[in-house]
Amino acid sequence: MTDDQNHSPHEDPQPAASRPLEDAPRNLAGQPPLIAADGKPAEQKWATGGGRIVALIAGILGVVIAAFVPIVAIALGFLALVLGSTARGHMVPGRPGRGAATAAFVIGIVAVVLGAVSWVLAVVLRMG
Repeated sequence: MTDDQNHSPHEDPQPAASRPLEDAPRNLAGQPPLIAADGKPAEQKWATGGGRIVALIAGILGVVIAAFVPIVAIALGFLALVLGSTARGHMVPGRPGRGAATAAFVIGIVAVVLGAVSWVLAVVLRMG
């Protein structure tokens, strides 16, 4: 008997800890969160730890230095965008700390925009 014949057609061969939620909100990659052993959505450990904090700090630093070093502000803004959106996508809705990931994403957008505007203004003022 092969492995395929050992399972009945109604039995799910995938363990409960790794079965995705079909109706759960999707992350940026379009994948639902996984179900933990207790039946609740599981989270990526880094998303609940330092990932969202690093994103928030990078975004704030990007906004603060946008007028002085625009290219660094743009880089920090993109870092905040990526880390913030990834952390937010891996967190369960309603989880404490999801707001910090969302704030990091928004502040990252602001840092990129301010850095780009500052860079354009510096180029225009040097030309004129």
